[in-house]
Amino acid sequence: MLSWRTGREATQSTVYLSTDPNEVADGVAASATSNTNSINLGAFDAQLGQTYYWRVDEVNAAEAISTWTGPVWSLTVVDAVVVDDFEGYGNDSPDRPFQAWIDGFGFSADEFFPAGNNGNGTGSGVGHDIWSVGSAYYNGDIMETTTTHAGSGQSLPFYYNGNGSQIDRTFAPAQDWTAGDASTLVLWIHSSPSTAATDQLYVKINNTKVMYDGDLTTPIWQPWHINLAASGANLTNVATLSIGVEGNGSGLVYLDNIALYRTAPPIMGSPAGGDKSLVAHWTFDETEGLTAADSSGYGNDGTLVDLTGTEWATGIQGGALEFSGSNQVHIETSDSLQLSGSVTISVWVKMNAGNADAYMGIAGKLKTAPYQRFGLVRHSSNVFRLWADNGAGDIAGFDASSDATYTDTEWHHVAGVVDDGTSSL
Repeated sequence: MLSWRTGREATQSTVYLSTDPNEVADGVAASATSNTNSINLGAFDAQLGQTYYWRVDEVNAAEAISTWTGPVWSLTVVDAVVVDDFEGYGNDSPDRPFQAWIDGFGFSADEFFPAGNNGNGTGSGVGHDIWSVGSAYYNGDIMETTTTHAGSGQSLPFYYNGNGSQIDRTFAPAQDWTAGDASTLVLWIHSSPSTAATDQLYVKINNTKVMYDGDLTTPIWQPWHINLAASGANLTNVATLSIGVEGNGSGLVYLDNIALYRTAPPIMGSPAGGDKSLVAHWTFDETEGLTAADSSGYGNDGTLVDLTGTEWATGIQGGALEFSGSNQVHIETSDSLQLSGSVTISVWVKMNAGNADAYMGIAGKLKTAPYQRFGLVRHSSNVFRLWADNGAGDIAGFDASSDATYTDTEWHHVAGVVDDGTSSL
């Protein structure tokens, strides 16, 4: 919707819009009239992600000068129309997620739930089950706040149990998914380590089913691109959207950022036939510059911090990078690095002489207070150590140390593994 402040004494507005600023300036662009101070971009069949130029001429035929020409402005239409970003849900009615996405449990009509629902009769559950028995409150968050799509504050936990487990969302009024020339529905999904290869995700658009064509066995954030034209669904009047799982297994899938795109963002990942679970690989084979390229295909390139770009050296396999203090390679967080359940981090390291009793970070993603994720270090006790969180903000008992001390100046290959709460090195 375009809006402007109406000119004094104007009775009507003529609006011009085009991707060419000269057409707008010359008054030969597509135009539409408005008797108010706004107009819908749908009148021009505007497209998502497109930059337009526009102008408003104010008109009053009763005046000697009947048209006042406005300046040329510009706008860019958003890349995507959000269907559900899952940011507005919480623990309080009526904003609990299962009051919008109906699952197999439903909910009762009482003082906490003004309107009840018996559920959809499937083995599905929306949100974390954190109801305190004997208490009229939730102890924790129904929504997921740790495993989230990059840039998102929370995601939707979808628990499934048995074939046809499904959650359903109704839109009232129905939505037009052709607006803005939308062509692709993108849904971000993150499976859990227990997800089986036979568990197959699907969506239903107005009960038209589309099966997921990817692999859920690697628990990382992945975008699912759904070709709307090929779905066969009625896209001008979308009243329901359902997400479900076929297969006899049970598990957990996180959902985030459902949106409509005209041009969908590219899918990052391993090359065809590559190891999809290899989400980052820095070979340090560069010889100059301040970028450490990620060769995994997920685009997790690193930036050298407090380094000059001249620290590239010869390694045991190709190149290497030499650190001398607080300098580091910084990697921005990304969807592929939102790891949970299991992670392996391996590295070739070689220390210079005179580093006895020195604490040296190697690599990882560890924050304190509370402790989260993992970190691989060379500890001040002269052993390699893997830190990992236990899911409760604590690393005590979840660390692993090498069985020998290392103070020499030889190359060593170190691999730290976190596997469902157990750490090993």
